[in-house]
Order: sequence, then structure tokens, then C-alpha cells
Amino acid sequence: MDYICGEQSKSRNIAHNATNFMTIIVLITITVIVLLLTYWRWHIKKIEDWAQSLMEPIRLYFEDISTLQNHYISKTEGNIFISKWKELYSNALTHNVSQKNKTHKEINRFKNSYKNLPDYINSLNQNYIDSESAKFDAFFSNIDGKSLDKCMSKIVVSMAS
Repeated sequence: MDYICGEQSKSRNIAHNATNFMTIIVLITITVIVLLLTYWRWHIKKIEDWAQSLMEPIRLYFEDISTLQNHYISKTEGNIFISKWKELYSNALTHNVSQKNKTHKEINRFKNSYKNLPDYINSLNQNYIDSESAKFDAFFSNIDGKSLDKCMSKIVVSMAS
């Protein structure tokens, strides 16, 4: 009988140890999950703060880009403008902001605008040339009885501004 009681006691100890082991595993798992969630929240907050810090420079970029209108933009002026905002663009590319974030739309608007800046400048220049050529068409059509062709008019308009 002592042998049977001893075996039952060993079985109880093994079962008790297994229960303690499982409890420890569950506690470790819960701790790891809590730590991961805490890190994830911290990481999301860090990205949100970073994205928010871009809002003022992006606002200034769009304010600055509006000054490019209504005059011909030389190659040098265009390159200076592009260089001025290159660091902001590089910074904006470093993180992906969640679509749920209120800054997402504005950051993407900026990235797309900057990426297409050379084409935008060319478009502004073409619009300016077309507008000025139309405005001075009568003048370009009769310079000492001769008229300038479109190419000459374009050169005059682009150099005059």
C-alpha cells in the first residue's frame, strides 16, 4: 500500500509540476503579447508624430509653389526650387503613414507634387508662354511690317520675363 500511495504522490507531484509549468508558459506568453502591443502602439505614435511634424513644411511648400505661377521659370530657378524641397521629399519617403492617419492624404499629395515637379514647371512655362504670346500677338504680328513665328515669340516671351 505504501508503494501505491508513493506512486499516487509522485503522480500528483508530476501533475502539479505540469500545471505550474503551463501556468508559467501562459504568463510568459501573455507578457510577450503585452510587450509587443506596447511596442506597436509606441511605434505607431512615433510615426504619427513624425507625420504631424511634416505638415507645416508641406504647407510652406504648397505656398511656395504658388509663387512659381505668372512668370517664366528659368532652368536655374527650377533647379533651385527643386533642391530647396529635396530634403523634405526624402524625409517624406522614409515612412509609410497609415491611410487612417489624418496626414496621409496631404503627405501623398506632397510626394506626388514633388515627384512631378519638373513636368509641372514645364507646364507652367508653357501656359505662361501661351498666355503672353496671345496677349502680345498683335505686337508679334507686326514688327516693322514683319511677324514673328511661334518659335521666335516663345523665345522673346521666355527671355523677357
